[in-house]
Amino acid sequence: MIKNNWQFYIMEALAIAGFVLSAAFTTIFLEHPDSPVAHTMLAVHPLLKSIILGLIMGVYIFAIAKAVGKLSGAQANPMLSWAFFRIKKISLANFCAYCAAQFLGAIAAILLLKLTFGKIFANPLIDYSLTKPKPGHSLGTSLIAEFIISFIFVLITLFVLSSKKLEKYNAMIAGLLIALFLIIELPYSGMSMNPARSFASALIAWKWEEIWVYFVAPAIGMLLATEIFLLWQKSLGVDADGKPKITEGFFGSLTISEFPSEEK
Repeated sequence: MIKNNWQFYIMEALAIAGFVLSAAFTTIFLEHPDSPVAHTMLAVHPLLKSIILGLIMGVYIFAIAKAVGKLSGAQANPMLSWAFFRIKKISLANFCAYCAAQFLGAIAAILLLKLTFGKIFANPLIDYSLTKPKPGHSLGTSLIAEFIISFIFVLITLFVLSSKKLEKYNAMIAGLLIALFLIIELPYSGMSMNPARSFASALIAWKWEEIWVYFVAPAIGMLLATEIFLLWQKSLGVDADGKPKITEGFFGSLTISEFPSEEK
């Protein structure tokens, strides 16, 4: 099964690598003291920088979801992959392979940035794209913030994908959520929501002090969201094969597709 789906794993690795690279390049441009915008109005208006970063990364998520969403699922996040495993849309083998690809893709991207940008990437204002609590905010605040955005993202994603009426808007909704999270939540925890991305930066920088927050909070948030979705799904009833009945409800018909294709 795994050898037949290798192309999907490559897509997942490239998807998260692209996210890491795009976020890093944008952050360097906005934050590095030698950047051409370092002494413009952006320097005294951090919200504007968050808006620019949010828009760029939101567009990236929209584009990657449109490009490979129907193929690999464009999950690019181990906890989102767990959600799809939990609702039986990918197998355990594919879940493990997806996670490996996502971690390797993120690590490769951070390593490439370190090798090519060196001191620029190591600058304290960039700090290897480490996700850590922002000044003035505690680990507890970051933990709660990461939990909230992780919970919201997975719950909305699963409900949208379960609807014939809304599924076609999934890429746009995912992009909008990421953009909003970066604008609103980034000033608290740095906005990770992705253990693979946070692990990659911590590994290359070899800084592990706060890494547990970016594993625990997304895991709890996404796991809880998945279980709530399953309870809702169960309330609709299942057919003889144990699959959800096609039910026209508030969110429309259940249509979550399988990706990658599983052997029957």
